[in-house]
Amino acid sequence: MYFKDLVGQEKVVEKLIGGVKSGRISHAQLFSGAPGSGNLIAAVAYCRYIACENPGESDACGTCRNCKNFDRNAFADLHFSYPIQLSKGQRTSDDLLPLWKEWMPKNGFGTLAEWMAAIGGEGKQGVIATDESISIVRKLLLKSYEGGYKFLILWLPEHLNISAANKMLKLIEEPPEKSLFVLVSNNPGQVLPTIFSRTQQVNFLPIPESAIATELERRGVDAQKAKDIAFLSEGNFGAALNQLKVEEGGEQTAFEIFRNWMRLCFTKSVSELVIWSDTLDKAGREMQKNVLEFGLKVFREALWVSYAGKEVQKETEQGVFLFKFAPYINERNALELVSEMEKALSHVSRNASGKILFLDVTFKIIILLKK
Repeated sequence: MYFKDLVGQEKVVEKLIGGVKSGRISHAQLFSGAPGSGNLIAAVAYCRYIACENPGESDACGTCRNCKNFDRNAFADLHFSYPIQLSKGQRTSDDLLPLWKEWMPKNGFGTLAEWMAAIGGEGKQGVIATDESISIVRKLLLKSYEGGYKFLILWLPEHLNISAANKMLKLIEEPPEKSLFVLVSNNPGQVLPTIFSRTQQVNFLPIPESAIATELERRGVDAQKAKDIAFLSEGNFGAALNQLKVEEGGEQTAFEIFRNWMRLCFTKSVSELVIWSDTLDKAGREMQKNVLEFGLKVFREALWVSYAGKEVQKETEQGVFLFKFAPYINERNALELVSEMEKALSHVSRNASGKILFLDVTFKIIILLKK
């Protein structure tokens, strides 16, 4: 993972590189950003840049011995800590290290839910417990193998339990020489105050839609499809990649399915709605979630257009649809529409029957759009 693998985080990268060049490397840093912002990729790239024997102006060289060891996940002084599932007999991150080394490079924009599914704990939260903190202390007290910095990347410190956090406090306050903690958080507000207050904050903002669309186009995605996916992703590049995978397996995008759904709501053709809900039921849970998440975004954006005068890009299909649809979303139905979509999204996540669920939501939407 290099800085070049990030999307839309140029200002943060410039700040991090500037700190290294000037010798201002805080021993404990908290990389805070929403899922899909790329803060895990940035953490690895940052450690690589510090360890690189010939760092460039904007990234590590990629050719020195240390960079090659990073590429092979074999840099001896780079350690990882992440949530595990104690109920499955896992005690520390080391128990899952081979799987992590395989999963992490492919899922730099990934989420906790995806990681838990990979380790057989789908639907679980995971924890970083006492044994893990003891392991971290032991690793960082050892002498550096490479003679430089020792790095500890702790992914999702919000899942540290109190006992584990307390055992790490002294190490964070008085770290061994040339030791660097990089805590990578998706919910910094949930990080224990005793840990949060001892770290330097590095904030990753949601990725601009334009940056996501540009990156998708660079990867060979059609321009219009790239804009559609970027619109739905809400600054989360991981979500954009997941949506792309789902849509590559089908003929319609989430936007096209949602637009057809709303048209059927206005025509009130029950027979066509039954066919539509049956089709979406067969499309699978991920596509159903994408359609509902897209709908939530449309309802919110439509309210901005109607009441805040937000400009719409009418040169895109989504923009034209949003411009025409916005007048039907107002203060009398917006909150209820959002509530119904959020409830449906929750039910889909719990494996509810798509056909029954979407018919039920549809009839409620039909009534609400009349308000």
